Amino acid sequence: MSREMVNAFCRTFPGAKVSDPWGGGHDAWKVGGKMFACIGPLRRESRSRLTAKLVRSSLTKKVQAQLDPFE
Repeated sequence: MSREMVNAFCRTFPGAKVSDPWGGGHDAWKVGGKMFACIGPLRRESRSRLTAKLVRSSLTKKVQAQLDPFE
């Protein structure tokens, strides 16, 4: 999945905004000030991974702690 495809997908979330908080060409996608995706110059994201991260972030900290970490 290309960076353009990731950005197009992230743009579909209501209230999603993109910024480059660290400089160097990173796209940090946020909803309500909470980051749900970050795409850097050398990193690849997939639709399923982005969706999983968004869903995980909405879970309580207790539930998140019980899940396996992302690679």
